[in-house]
Amino acid sequence: MNEFFEKFYDILFAPSKVFESISYDKPYKMPLLVVLLTSSVVFLTNIKVTFTPFELLGLTGSWLSAVIYWLFFCLFVNLCAQMFNLKSNYSKLLTLSALATVPWLFLAPLKLLKAFSPLSSEIAVFFILIVWVWTVVLQVVAISRAYDIPSKNAIGIIIIPFLGFVVYTVWIFDFFLKIAQISTL
Repeated sequence: MNEFFEKFYDILFAPSKVFESISYDKPYKMPLLVVLLTSSVVFLTNIKVTFTPFELLGLTGSWLSAVIYWLFFCLFVNLCAQMFNLKSNYSKLLTLSALATVPWLFLAPLKLLKAFSPLSSEIAVFFILIVWVWTVVLQVVAISRAYDIPSKNAIGIIIIPFLGFVVYTVWIFDFFLKIAQISTL
């Protein structure tokens, strides 16, 4: 049990040490459990005091959406890495990116602090933002370790899909705007 807490601490405060020591032989079991655990914590902090059977469906939906998001995030990062002629390391990236979500476990106490202490709502929001930034930094470290690249390149690999999404969304919006303008002539 002591080793578990030591690994947990190292994931949070010394991720490079843990990321280098992990075996990637079976990359789907442990990372999947981490993703399901973090999505469960996030979901459970958003439900009401009375738990209904319908909210159990919400928990299943939370698990499904978290797994889909995790798989597609890693897929897009892997595709961007391949654009830069980096060797595909999808299974290693899956493992490391799942471990990078561990700080989300701190959202539960922070959301409880926000919900039950109106004086500390702003403080809780501040700490929630810190957890988000912490997770992004761990994702950058995960990408950096998965592809053996500098952190600044890992940041670029994260930003490229989002910039592509923005450009594509503007392009689609402009397309429908042009169609609307043509049809009103």
